Amino acid sequence: MVDLFSNKYVVLRLVQKATNSMDGIPGKKALQKSMYFFNLKHGCFYYKWADYGPLSGEVQQIVADFTYGEKIKVRDIKTKKPGAVIKNMKYHEGDFPDFEDFPPVFDKTLDSIINFIKGKKPRELELLASVHFLADVQIASMKKYDADFIYKRLYALKPDAGFTLEDVTRSIQVLKENGFLY
Repeated sequence: MVDLFSNKYVVLRLVQKATNSMDGIPGKKALQKSMYFFNLKHGCFYYKWADYGPLSGEVQQIVADFTYGEKIKVRDIKTKKPGAVIKNMKYHEGDFPDFEDFPPVFDKTLDSIINFIKGKKPRELELLASVHFLADVQIASMKKYDADFIYKRLYALKPDAGFTLEDVTRSIQVLKENGFLY
C-alpha cells in the first residue's frame, strides 16, 4: 500500500506512467516542469525560481533518492549539442509500490500532465513553466498578465536562454489551451 501522504510517490508514479506511455521522462528538467504543472492543482511541493525556471529542491532530492535506490533508472541520451546529454528516467520494475491505492484524483492529474508533456522537448517545458511562473507573479501583483512584461522579466532572468517575445506569446497560448492560464 502506498503512503498517500508521501510526495515521493507522486514523483515515482509520474515516472512510472511516463515509462509506460512515452518511454520515460526526458531529463531532470522535464521532470521538474511536469511536477510544477502537477503542483498547480495539488500544491504538494514548494517551487522557487532557479536557473532553469521554477525548481523544487524536494523533487530534486526525491529523484536522487529513487535513482540511488534503483527505483528510477537513468540513461544518457545524446543531443545535438556537443557534450550535452539528457538523463532519460524510467521506472524500474521491482518490489516497489503497486499504486493500487494511489489517489484517483492524483492519477487523473498525472495522466493529463503526461498528455501535456508528450512530444515537448525539455527546453519547451522550461519555457512553458517559466512563462506560467512569471504570469502568476504578475497576476499576484497586478491582477493581470501580458506577454511583454513576462518576456522582459524572462530576458532579465535568463538573457542567454534565447527565448523571444514570440516564444512567450506562443507559450501563453499553449498554457491557455491546456487550462493553465485564463
